[in-house]
Amino acid sequence: MKSVGAGNRRQPPALAPTLALVVFLAFVVAALSAATVHAQGDSPASAGRAPIPPSTVLPDLDRLPPDIRAIRERGYLIVAMMLQDRYPFYYVNDTGELAGLEVDLAKDIARHLGVDVVFDRTPQTFNGVVDYVAQGFADIGMSKLSITLPRAQQVLFTRPYMVLPQTILVNRAALAASRAGSNALEVLRLPGQRIAVMDGSVFVEYGRQLFPQAILVPYDNPEDLFDAVINGDVVATTYDQAQTSGLLYQRPELRIFLQEYIIPGIIDPLAIAVPWQSVWLHQWLNTYLELRDETWTVEQLFEMYPRPGAGER
Repeated sequence: MKSVGAGNRRQPPALAPTLALVVFLAFVVAALSAATVHAQGDSPASAGRAPIPPSTVLPDLDRLPPDIRAIRERGYLIVAMMLQDRYPFYYVNDTGELAGLEVDLAKDIARHLGVDVVFDRTPQTFNGVVDYVAQGFADIGMSKLSITLPRAQQVLFTRPYMVLPQTILVNRAALAASRAGSNALEVLRLPGQRIAVMDGSVFVEYGRQLFPQAILVPYDNPEDLFDAVINGDVVATTYDQAQTSGLLYQRPELRIFLQEYIIPGIIDPLAIAVPWQSVWLHQWLNTYLELRDETWTVEQLFEMYPRPGAGER
């Protein structure tokens, strides 16, 4: 038997190098944790799991399905987005850059695909975005798009990434002038009430369903629509909470003249539109949203994204 002499015996590891290694690893873990917190933002607006870490190695092109491979080969993701801004989802900020929740989501999706992103703002209406995607002019559509059954016959929708309550914004004086009671919904269901709706949006159909005897007055942009409510040209408008609360958030003095009501039991789910042929991309996007697993409220979005011109007040 071979004995191990004192001179050849394995010595225990030195304490100082081991301690130094432990301290170093603790520093690295702390740094990574801080980076994750910074990536999420210090605001409580991001109520979900931590952001998905970027992929260090992407699959080879020959292993990808055709729809995702086409994007990788092109080198950029084409995102259809309506021409008119919709703060805080997509808008041009005070520095002239495109910003907002959907802009950040699109950039992050492109990052995980390993490509750049291009925002195509050719469509002029929400339905126009759906048509644009359905015709194959864009890889995805992100434009505060509501899921509807007619639209779902043209494109594939992902799981919702945000669900907005549907609201009505009422002119207090016009409502009182009707002398039909204090319940706003009951008043608006009376024959002949003039209600503003955004042309080319789901709210045209929502208005028909909710207020079948009303006169729906379409408007091409939110500014004219809200001016009509403020001036009493219409009694109210039906919209989502992001728009009605956004107006009152930007112009709190209007609360004297306007009243916002959330319509019970009616929601507006927002999702990403994908060409019906892009089944693999559609499934990948659902996986992305599942892993991201974040939720936001309208109030949190207002805090996350400073509205344009806020410093000029």
